[in-house]
Amino acid sequence: MITSMANIGQKTKTELLAELQSLRLELAALHAQSHLSDISDSSDRVLQADAARYPLLVETMNEGVAVQNAAAEIVYVNAALCRMLRCRKQDLLGKTPLSFIHPKSHALFEQQMELRRTGHRDTYEIQLCSPEGRIVHVLASPSAILDADGNYCGAFAVYTDLTERRAMEEELTRERSRLRTLMDHIPDSVYVKDARGQFLLANRAKLHALGMQDMAELEGKTVHDLFPPELAKKFDKDDLTVMQRGEALLNLVEQNIGPNQKEAWMLSSKVPITDDAGEVVGLVGISRDITEQRKAEKAVVESECRFREILEHSRDIAYRIHLPSNHFDYISPSVVELTGYTVEEMMQAGPSLFWDQVHPEDQKRVEEYAHILKDVARKQTAAPLCEVRILHKDGEYRWFSENAALIQDQDGSFTTRVGTIRDITKSVQAQEAVRAASRMEATTTLAGGIAHDFNNLMAAVLSNAELLEMNMGNDPENLEMLRSISSAAEHAGDLAQQMLAFARGGKYQPVTVDVNEIIQDILRLEEHSFQPNVTVETMLSPETWNVFADPTQISQVIMNLSINAVEAIEGTGRISIITNNKQVDRIFADLHPGLEPGPYVRIVVQDTGHGMSRDVQRRVFEPFYSTKFQGRGLGLAAVYGIVKNHHGHISVQSEPGVGTTFRIYLPASKERLQPKPKPQTPLPIGHETILVVDDELLILEATRQILDRLGYTVLVAANGREALDVLTAAEKPVHLVILDMAMPVMGGAEVFPHIAKGWPKTKVVVCSGYELGPAAQKLLDQGAHAFLQKPCRIQTMACEIRRVLDE
Repeated sequence: MITSMANIGQKTKTELLAELQSLRLELAALHAQSHLSDISDSSDRVLQADAARYPLLVETMNEGVAVQNAAAEIVYVNAALCRMLRCRKQDLLGKTPLSFIHPKSHALFEQQMELRRTGHRDTYEIQLCSPEGRIVHVLASPSAILDADGNYCGAFAVYTDLTERRAMEEELTRERSRLRTLMDHIPDSVYVKDARGQFLLANRAKLHALGMQDMAELEGKTVHDLFPPELAKKFDKDDLTVMQRGEALLNLVEQNIGPNQKEAWMLSSKVPITDDAGEVVGLVGISRDITEQRKAEKAVVESECRFREILEHSRDIAYRIHLPSNHFDYISPSVVELTGYTVEEMMQAGPSLFWDQVHPEDQKRVEEYAHILKDVARKQTAAPLCEVRILHKDGEYRWFSENAALIQDQDGSFTTRVGTIRDITKSVQAQEAVRAASRMEATTTLAGGIAHDFNNLMAAVLSNAELLEMNMGNDPENLEMLRSISSAAEHAGDLAQQMLAFARGGKYQPVTVDVNEIIQDILRLEEHSFQPNVTVETMLSPETWNVFADPTQISQVIMNLSINAVEAIEGTGRISIITNNKQVDRIFADLHPGLEPGPYVRIVVQDTGHGMSRDVQRRVFEPFYSTKFQGRGLGLAAVYGIVKNHHGHISVQSEPGVGTTFRIYLPASKERLQPKPKPQTPLPIGHETILVVDDELLILEATRQILDRLGYTVLVAANGREALDVLTAAEKPVHLVILDMAMPVMGGAEVFPHIAKGWPKTKVVVCSGYELGPAAQKLLDQGAHAFLQKPCRIQTMACEIRRVLDE
């Protein structure tokens, strides 16, 4: 122990060396007792924890990240980049970025790499290429990685997939900071000052810190000789405090200036030196350079700010949950848009506010996902996505996809859950729409086939019934029954046409119609489908105006609304269908968006069923939306579409337990109804030769008998190929061909050109179970003389044949 500063000059060299050795031992003890190491170790642990926390969030993000070293070898890629390239991490690690960059982008990438080595960080667009050849267009956000001296030692880049989500995401940049602690094994500066503040002794670390080679350069000098005035004044004040009070100052964080005039920070402790009398005669100082630590702390803060900025601009919800306390450490602002709850509400209520809103049917999936996360965390594998429905604050369920991970402490306990949650509602709806479209396509195909065959059967029934009418002659009772059969067959044909119209996708053929007649026809055809406990009443105004509309589509509207009303009634109930005229003025139109002023025919369908909630009313016209386990028909979405395509308007009014009322407004037409053709008697007859071509044997035989009764010579063929054989073998000219469009062997469209070329004087009447469409119209444009739609009355067919033959 040094007892007196004044005695130093009187001691021998050996004594000074011995005393110096003792001083060093005391300083070592003092250093061991100080808090420097504790603070340094604590700082290291904080830095390491922060450095590990945010890359985990990067791993759960949806943008790709790749890191390369100075040799351009990839040393890290995240899971999102692997998903983007549809490969595994080991497929990329150790390779250069050129291995997954499209050849067209190589030159641009290499140019950007050169710029990156000079510190440039411009974003640019390139194309990536997966191992399977899939091209991915991305926005690359690069950044150089520099060491503490500013030397280039690598780079990393964030890749935002622009292939399917161009312009849907904010431009994101990610940086990863490599925190380095240079505090390990850095020797401390040790020095001794006298009562006047002059340096007496200093170790090599102190001399090096001051830019000096030996003690001779420092001895006798004060801080005023070494540092700028303001800094020297600060050091001098601390020294005086120690010597005047006789108390140590520990762990002072001091700003310093190094020999290269660069700013430095020191962690210092100063201890007073006393003589034998207890008087303070100087001090011992210990300083540690914490400049790099301060820089690292600043880098952590900057890194945290950068990552937080990325998370807070992401459209996905990013969160971090402290599992022991079950509260959020962090949740991104996007939670407001995606759930309706504010960040403050989430932070205060905790994760339970979020998970309690999960749909009851998905609760089990959430519980299973929690177990899966624990399992994959122990195995250190990637967790799958979890898709569930969560109730938005506005009362509507939305689909979400979660990508999460658990963090364990050294004991293996799970301490933190981090993850991102994405709204996939539109994606799920799109997938459901595709599935529904596939089901709809299969349904329409089946409906078209059934309707066509049913239509042909009704054509045969109608033809045979009318043949019987011709044979009965003067039997009034039987004639009446046969006419009922004919009428029923004709109405069944109309029903088949409705199914065919559904199958052809709603192609409208508007004419002037009376909605009252359409309603009466539908109710007559559908009355068997109504339950006995449901009463249907009509109040159809006889003064109702006509409308210009497709009768099949309007029939579909009435049918769908009627079926919907029947299904809404549990037990006994009533359905009312009302029609009247409505002159819409500007005030009424403004209250009903989409409705223009003018004359309308109003159709009201009311039921006394269970009614609908406001939420159901709001979505009742949406495609594929249904409150039933299994929908029927085209649904209310089809009703809405038909009304809108007729420039009309539809509204719904309902209350739970009261019933539902649909009101439809169709623009009135000034056109008059076309008078229905009256039967002409007697039937026109002839003596020419007619070839009937049809694959339905019942229709073929009935048509042959009818034409035979009308005086014609009749030839038959079951398909187009047989028809050509019959025409070739005929000894006499064939004057007319009745040609069916749809046949399995050489249909009407295929055989017609051969008939027109080989027998140009033979006239052709095209026949089909469908309405006049593009295929049949094309034959008429090419020279066919007429078109008949099955089922067809004898009167219509006889008159049309006679007209064509007489031309």
